[in-house]
Amino acid sequence: MMNLKQISQYRHRSPEAVMIGGVEYQIDGDWLNCQIVESMLQDEELKDWKRAELLIELMYLCPLPVVSNESVDVALNYLKMNEINKKDNRIRLVLISVEKDFKYIYNAFYTFHKIDLYKTNLTHWHFWSLIQELPKDCFLCRLIYLRSQKHRGVLSKEEISEINRIGVDVVDIDYDYFADDDW
Repeated sequence: MMNLKQISQYRHRSPEAVMIGGVEYQIDGDWLNCQIVESMLQDEELKDWKRAELLIELMYLCPLPVVSNESVDVALNYLKMNEINKKDNRIRLVLISVEKDFKYIYNAFYTFHKIDLYKTNLTHWHFWSLIQELPKDCFLCRLIYLRSQKHRGVLSKEEISEINRIGVDVVDIDYDYFADDDW
């Protein structure tokens, strides 16, 4: 479990404002808001321009004078936590669905970090840092791992059996980004 010093170290690294065209704009970095935005970005029914418009609307606390490539790039960079794969600019695959996984997320955070997500304000960056600190054998991490393996097409026979035991509907998730190999 992380101690308060480690937690505060992650919290101060998460910006509350970003610069666009030399002007500072407040950003909504709440973990749940960012998860909703990431889910919206994967919605294949939305056209790119609508995704960009919703991204700006949801990520910035005050209206921007204009939706620009820079404002979209800055918001996406925030979601990626400034960790773009420099080789090919791929974004991290979103392997968690708030709609499908909230009970698993809540349980993992409460069990392993003693954090009640209903009572705690976490930033997106803090959320992902805490996800990385979960034991790899907790159900949420195992679910993320199985989704990653399935997406890459490298499931073993044992993993396929595990998915069948858990339930394919629990493991299946829509993927719109390419996965990092972190899991």
